[in-house]
Amino acid sequence: MNIIKIAKSCRTLVLASLFGFSADALSSNYSIYAAYVNEEIEDACLSFDNCELNLLQQEQFESVIVNYLGEQQKLTAEGTHAHLLATLQTGEYELLAGSAKFNAGNAEVSQIEYTLNWRGIPIFEITTLQNGLSLEDAVTSSVKTLVEEIEAQHVLHPQFLFQQVKASDYFNELSMPENVAGFYRQQMQLQQDPTRGTLVRYEHEQFPSAIVDVYVYPIVKHDYQDKQQELMYLELTKDLQVIEAISEHRDIQTINIGEISSIENGMVFEVQADDGIEEMFTSQYIFVQEDKFIKFSANMPAQFSDAMVQEVMSSIAVPPPSEIMNAFRDVDRAFSTAPVQEYADESDDSEEATEVVVTAAL
Repeated sequence: MNIIKIAKSCRTLVLASLFGFSADALSSNYSIYAAYVNEEIEDACLSFDNCELNLLQQEQFESVIVNYLGEQQKLTAEGTHAHLLATLQTGEYELLAGSAKFNAGNAEVSQIEYTLNWRGIPIFEITTLQNGLSLEDAVTSSVKTLVEEIEAQHVLHPQFLFQQVKASDYFNELSMPENVAGFYRQQMQLQQDPTRGTLVRYEHEQFPSAIVDVYVYPIVKHDYQDKQQELMYLELTKDLQVIEAISEHRDIQTINIGEISSIENGMVFEVQADDGIEEMFTSQYIFVQEDKFIKFSANMPAQFSDAMVQEVMSSIAVPPPSEIMNAFRDVDRAFSTAPVQEYADESDDSEEATEVVVTAAL
């Protein structure tokens, strides 16, 4: 068996779904679709004898992919196979495959083209050739190569996604102090979604339990410069709602939630809670710089975190607006007649996704 990788690129072509969804495909919850091959592959195929295009059927393709990844996941529960399966269930990513078959001399060749999209944007593409295999076997063989390349190129890592969609370069363009008001900076972590930006954690030199998380992430609204106060208030309101939901889930006996109030160039609120075992605090701050929110989440009263927050804000420099966020704002502009609440944040609204913004709370 001869497998040749003949193309790896990120093209602007978005492939169309070739077949409608079967009942099995709908129930699987995986974003895996049979699709048309691109024009380059179609032209190449037509130059050979007995060219057949787009042979994969939706149910057949999805079944082969899911079964293969599922079997490999059992062997490496936290490996690339498991990560890819989970990624294809988020709704953010989709895997498309186009197929072609032709005769090259005395050999029957199957060609499978894979495209991995994030929100419809191609971020990774690979095409394989297999000699003398049935189409189903060719898919199984080629998906092995797909997974190997995804692992080798770290395709499922946030940094790869950020680079491919031209999101902000936080590692090189976000400047924050290493040490401030007794706190020292930990390693920066990119979020899984470019619209969620990055997280930087600060821990105190003398009090290890004292934590301040700093979230830097873009504002989706196209008119954010004119509505900074309104948008900051909405962001903190969402945090308040999450804290209330967490307190109900944990059956916290006493909780005092302060009102959102204005501070210099930003807003803040405080929460004090008691679950019968310990007293807990959180202070949430938010500011705007460039096209980014800067949100602080401290697990302490504001009287202890104010100085640290003010010192960070006096020296922080965020990346400029990114290409992908400018494109998102163009979309938002097209729907500018809709209420602000519907478009203030295009990220996942689930409790799990939002809770990460208040990790220091409760």
